[in-house]
Amino acid sequence: MAFSKYLKNCIKIENICYKTVNIDKIKCQFNPDRFQFYKICIKHNNRDLLKIKYSPHVDLINLFFDKINKIGINNFDMELFSKNKDSYYYKMQKLYGRDDAWIEKKIFKFINMAFNFDLSKQENYPIILDRPIQFNEYTNSGNYEIWEGHHRLAICYVKKINNPKVNVSRWIER
Repeated sequence: MAFSKYLKNCIKIENICYKTVNIDKIKCQFNPDRFQFYKICIKHNNRDLLKIKYSPHVDLINLFFDKINKIGINNFDMELFSKNKDSYYYKMQKLYGRDDAWIEKKIFKFINMAFNFDLSKQENYPIILDRPIQFNEYTNSGNYEIWEGHHRLAICYVKKINNPKVNVSRWIER
């Protein structure tokens, strides 16, 4: 977890602007400590694998909406769905060392967010960085990296909100 500690202790985030950004220009955050686990949990394995559409977050939201479309909203049991261990999201969290109770709470919150999704308020805008913190073979120029808002951007992708409003920020070493 050296990278996570580095982020908490050594990086300061400054807002640049609020604007809409094409979702295909936003990449998942590259965390070198966890990247090997992330690669196990996605359905795609090429240079674009950090695109939102391949993330375990999108997989989980797709499973959620598929379930609702099959059984109807009135028959949907959020608690039961939160215990589902078939998603790549669940598998990723297990590989990160999380226990089932923690994962179930996280999935429950995520699904609740999808039910009540609202990006109309500025405080709900995902925060994306104007450049990656850790350059790597999956980083292309002209793309942004998610700092905060993986769940919200996954919901945007599934709901076909192709140009979500975001808070574009820059990072500075302290």
